[in-house]
Amino acid sequence: MVFEIVIHCLPQEIDDLQQTLVALKRSSFFLSEEYKCKVTVLLNINLVDWENSIMSKNYFINKFRILEDLTNSWADVNFKIEDTGDILGNFSFHRELYKSTNSNFIINIDTDIVFSETLLANITNSAKLLNESEKYFI
Repeated sequence: MVFEIVIHCLPQEIDDLQQTLVALKRSSFFLSEEYKCKVTVLLNINLVDWENSIMSKNYFINKFRILEDLTNSWADVNFKIEDTGDILGNFSFHRELYKSTNSNFIINIDTDIVFSETLLANITNSAKLLNESEKYFI
C-alpha cells in the first residue's frame, strides 16, 4: 500500500520544511512494513521577485536538494522546483498531482505543523480501516 505525502513549499518556508521532513523521518520508524511511503514536495520559487531579494534563489534550491537527500534515506522522493509560473499555489499543485498519482492514499501536509512521532502510523492505520468501507474520505 502506497501512501504519498504531499507538501507545497514557498522559499520562506524552507526551514519549516526541514523540521517537517526530520519529524516525518522519525515518524516513519513507527510505520508497518506493509506501507510504502512516497514524499512529493514542490518548492514554488516563481512567486518571488528575485532581483530585489536579499537572498539568492540558489540558496533555497541548494537547501531543497539537501532535504531531498535526507528524505531519500527513508522514502521514495519526488522533489520538484516550480519556476515556470504554471503552478501558482497549493491548490493548483494538488490538482495537478491528483491527476497523475497512482498512490493508494495522499496525505497533504503544511510545512508549519508539529506532530507526534506516531502520527504517520496512526494515519495509515486509520486510512486502511476506512478504505475497507469507504471509497473516498478526507
